[in-house]
Amino acid sequence: MNINRILACSGFAGIAVVLIAGCTSTSTSTQDSVDAAASSVASAANVAASSANQAAEQARSAIEEATESAAQLQPDLGGNLGIDVEVGDCILASGTLDDAAALPAPCGTPASNYRVIGKAPTNAECVSDADSYYYEELVIGGEQGALCLDVDWVIGDCMDVSGEIAQRVPCEGGTTARERATEIVLDAVDADSCPGGGYAHPERKFTVCTETLTS
Repeated sequence: MNINRILACSGFAGIAVVLIAGCTSTSTSTQDSVDAAASSVASAANVAASSANQAAEQARSAIEEATESAAQLQPDLGGNLGIDVEVGDCILASGTLDDAAALPAPCGTPASNYRVIGKAPTNAECVSDADSYYYEELVIGGEQGALCLDVDWVIGDCMDVSGEIAQRVPCEGGTTARERATEIVLDAVDADSCPGGGYAHPERKFTVCTETLTS
């Protein structure tokens, strides 16, 4: 069936080796001490890594909760799509508007650029202020499902929204204009409260404030 896809060990081990190198033998107690020290270092490293991962996950969850609250996610109205995502998930969209591809991606990461705010049989059923939508249709005509999409903004991160498809980009060192998300304003129908401008969603009444970076 033809389908068109459209988008509108660490340094301590080295020290142990140096201490032992050149020796013809070592006592059991010395080796036990080395082993115990290495085990303690490894355990501390694992604890530190686990704490860092937990902190990063908590920060990501907080961002996602704030974004989902602002976006006012729409119900799943159905549709038959080749990509397995749910409302609230994120995707990496690529290609062009007339020849798009979409893959599931973790929200708020370099791998994602859009958040699924709704699903519907056709793109016309998406909320009117959705940033974009992705739909699939049979070559013989007729949509078979659509994803309603918002840009997957992360406060402090940048997006290039100058092309057909939004792209997550570094905030520093770019050659094209980038938009850095600074704030999400609720109960807003325009960008008047954003000092540097922003992207309003009047139907759902929230605005993503941004600042434009050009160098």
